[in-house]
Amino acid sequence: VAGAKLGDLDLTALAEYLQNYRRLEIAALEETALHRLLENLSLVARTEVEVRPTIAGLLLFGKNRVTRWLPQNGVDCIKVRGRNLSEGTDDVKFFERNVFANLEDTLAFIYRYNTQSFVIEGVRRVDFWDYPEKALRECLVNALVHRDYTITGSHVRVHIFEDRIAIRSPGSIPDSLTLGKIRLGTIYHRNPVLMQFFYDAHLSERLGQGIPTIFREMQANGNPEPVFEDLGDELKVTLHKRIATASQ
Repeated sequence: VAGAKLGDLDLTALAEYLQNYRRLEIAALEETALHRLLENLSLVARTEVEVRPTIAGLLLFGKNRVTRWLPQNGVDCIKVRGRNLSEGTDDVKFFERNVFANLEDTLAFIYRYNTQSFVIEGVRRVDFWDYPEKALRECLVNALVHRDYTITGSHVRVHIFEDRIAIRSPGSIPDSLTLGKIRLGTIYHRNPVLMQFFYDAHLSERLGQGIPTIFREMQANGNPEPVFEDLGDELKVTLHKRIATASQ
């Protein structure tokens, strides 16, 4: 990334990540060895005069406002007052840190409006959410990890309506895939470096079960089936709110 320096990477967070998920200690490495390791991890690239962060490096471990270097990185979150954007908004946030932080910030935003209910089955209380956490997390991981970062004019967008959540991720699916194949577990990784780091952090899996998990979790929670749409320049998933029964 032109203009970015090694100091724009959060090496403390990177060291913790490597220690926790790859059993690598980098604190004692000499500068040359550290640079070689980061280069092997595709987090930096060597120029004629210095080592600079790659796009993947800044997306994964960039400090503070990553949009300084990568304006396409970011998540727009909007809480809509009703069922249509024309009805106005109650809350708007824009998250522009690295993808790990954006994931957690976006989940926290959604959970402000994800209410809980319960049913009594015999003597047992069974709790439900408007939207199941695993399905929400998987949708957001997909939106962040598989978006097309060559598209610089738009962000991942999350709209929370009264009756649904719509998540839009820039980029179409490749010609070799269909939405039907993805639902069945066909594997495709647009950004393999991001995918590997999320996989190591146990935030995703590489066996093609992400989309089937979303369908399974929504069904188990009592939600309608999620809707996936390839809109050409972006992929949209709509999660409809769980409809409470008369006993809730």
